[in-house]
Amino acid sequence: MDGKIKHKNTMKRTHKLKLKISLVILSVYTAIAQGQPSFTNDVEDVPAAPIDDWVMPVMGIAILLIVSYFRKKTRLERKTAQA
Repeated sequence: MDGKIKHKNTMKRTHKLKLKISLVILSVYTAIAQGQPSFTNDVEDVPAAPIDDWVMPVMGIAILLIVSYFRKKTRLERKTAQA
């Protein structure tokens, strides 16, 4: 019995160690991938993309869809609870 418990604890420790190592490797890899060389050319700024005008309306529509989904879900749950 003790052998199984020790084996489980060892497995948990190795799993946690693997997870920590994976997170460190991922963090280092992400930092390296995002390193950008300096850009010294003088470039004119361009106006924002027209999609920026649609962000707030789309967020509003998404919120309305979420609210309507959950209202329908609660109505169905109430009907099934009453039946």
